[in-house]
Amino acid sequence: RVECDLCPSGSFADVAGLAYCITCPAGFVCTNTRLAPVPCPSNVARGQTVCSSK
Repeated sequence: RVECDLCPSGSFADVAGLAYCITCPAGFVCTNTRLAPVPCPSNVARGQTVCSSK
């Protein structure tokens, strides 16, 4: 059995076993518990790679 490392916060891997992490796109949040970016809520800034309060 092969164990995978989690991607650091701000990045993701959309395929299990991917050898590298992808930078989270602007307007989305990526946590190491997700396989895909999640859109920022409407009440936060969207032009960044993290969701921050306006």
